[in-house]
Amino acid sequence: MAIVAEAKQFIESNYDFKILEDQSYRIIFNGDDGRTQLVFVDVNDTNIQVSSPFASVEDVTPKQALTANAKFSLGMQLMGDYYIVKYFMLLASEILDGFRLTAAIADDLEKELVGADKL
Repeated sequence: MAIVAEAKQFIESNYDFKILEDQSYRIIFNGDDGRTQLVFVDVNDTNIQVSSPFASVEDVTPKQALTANAKFSLGMQLMGDYYIVKYFMLLASEILDGFRLTAAIADDLEKELVGADKL
């Protein structure tokens, strides 16, 4: 599908990335304030899923994570031993906006709950 190829081309042309699987990427996203945020991107035939960890289960309680995430509109879940925020977009959406939103929210939660740029 041409749109999948375009999405992958955008990622590979604009970010320092590591391919995890055929259509999955690990990106270090640079924020406006000099902080970085780890972002995972999964591209498939119909959509892109962007997720970003903000704390480990050892650093933050479930109540702290859920309370802090209540002010944001993205989903939150566990990925292994990490709390992540997750964003879903159709391939026709603006990819960069999804990256910015997901990374910014995860970074805000990381600052608030962990206090350092760990992930």
